[in-house]
Amino acid sequence: MLAPQELKPGETREELTAEAAESFASLAERLRNRGHEPHAVAHFLNKLLFCMFAEDAGLLPAGLFDRLTEAASENSDLFTVGLRDLFEKMSKGGGLFGAEQIQWFNGGLFDGPDVLPMDDLGIRIVRDVSGLDWSQIEPAIFGTLFERGLDPDKRAQLGAHYTDRDSILRLIEPVLIKPLRRDFEATKERIETLLAEGKRVTSRTPMERNPNAVLERFLDRLRAVRVLDPACGSGNFLYVALQALKDLEREAILWASLAFQSPMRLPGVGPEAVLGIEVNPYAAELARVVVWIGEIQWMLNNGFAYLRDPILRPLENIGCCDAVLDLSDPESRRSRPGPGDRHRG
Repeated sequence: MLAPQELKPGETREELTAEAAESFASLAERLRNRGHEPHAVAHFLNKLLFCMFAEDAGLLPAGLFDRLTEAASENSDLFTVGLRDLFEKMSKGGGLFGAEQIQWFNGGLFDGPDVLPMDDLGIRIVRDVSGLDWSQIEPAIFGTLFERGLDPDKRAQLGAHYTDRDSILRLIEPVLIKPLRRDFEATKERIETLLAEGKRVTSRTPMERNPNAVLERFLDRLRAVRVLDPACGSGNFLYVALQALKDLEREAILWASLAFQSPMRLPGVGPEAVLGIEVNPYAAELARVVVWIGEIQWMLNNGFAYLRDPILRPLENIGCCDAVLDLSDPESRRSRPGPGDRHRG
């Protein structure tokens, strides 16, 4: 069992992530062994996972899980009752949890108050893993490791190889970011040429001669980019792609504010930029959680506010279906959802 005090300062982010995933995998196994249906286990633990991130990110009151697990130290049923009340508030408009205000989350992930009862050992695992610094968890690899713990068929693969961030970037940089960066460099050159001419911009200035309009056209093109992973697994590739797109947008906005005092703009690239198709329901829901964690992490780390009321939106762009269709079967084409179709998650 993982104990926070055992984490040494020299422990890498990847090692911390692997330990957290292993702890969640042990919870999944315990719940399945107690007779709970695997899909219900996966959905419950996805909610628990997001709560731990939300607590460390300041979206939930600090020390919430410490208090919940302490209250259940002599009666495990109290943990179930408390968690059910918390999930109810998170799913339906927020409200008071004891004396503390809980925000509205929803997004399909918090779709009701359902909680799976846990025994004393399971609650102790929750207490220990919630004590980790979830701001240091690496979503780019957590998804794959946690997926193997959620899916009974993949439990033996928990220590198997995962695709790390650097490997993903070796594909994203030349295929996705390099062409966009060329466009950005051309946009900068055009703006610098206009600035050198020194002509005053008025309401009658053509858009192609207005530095702000030239920048806005680039940002519009960047915000229209859509990245599809037709076998997205637990969302590692989508997470890293979204971070890269958001970083480039921020770079463009900051450059413009310094180069010609262009008004600061709020980020426009969001989770809608990444689309996924995944046949495994464990992985598909986890991919949505990973993408949302990545979005909120990026916004907070760069000094921006996250969305509210609700904090989460249903990620209908990540669908649970088979990317390979039998085109000779019209019924198959009609019945299989695409990444824009509705789903729980």
